[in-house]
Amino acid sequence: MKKLFVIIASLLAAGASFAHEGKHAAHKKSAKEKTVKVTISEDGFTPSQIEGHKGEDLVLLVTRTTDKTCMTELKNVNGKGETKLPLNKEVRFQVGHLDKSGEIKLLCGMDMKAGIVKVL
Repeated sequence: MKKLFVIIASLLAAGASFAHEGKHAAHKKSAKEKTVKVTISEDGFTPSQIEGHKGEDLVLLVTRTTDKTCMTELKNVNGKGETKLPLNKEVRFQVGHLDKSGEIKLLCGMDMKAGIVKVL
């Protein structure tokens, strides 16, 4: 009976270790997220070009620092609406998963180019 208890305890410990590894692996997967701080000022969108790599999930942390711009909103890349950019508040803008090389244009609410994501 004692051997059976030791075997069951060992299996439970191994299962807990395996579950921990699964959580760790899932955490590594999200480590492919790239975050870039962007400022919208009287000088425009800074940086005006952002580089990303295929396979990354790109997030922009956008802060508008002036009212002297038409950039009061940023168009979602997937075309499903706009993200409002309140003055002096950082807004999380999800560009999404970068799955192919090329350029992604970021647009203001009036469909004017604001910046570019260059996917390498």
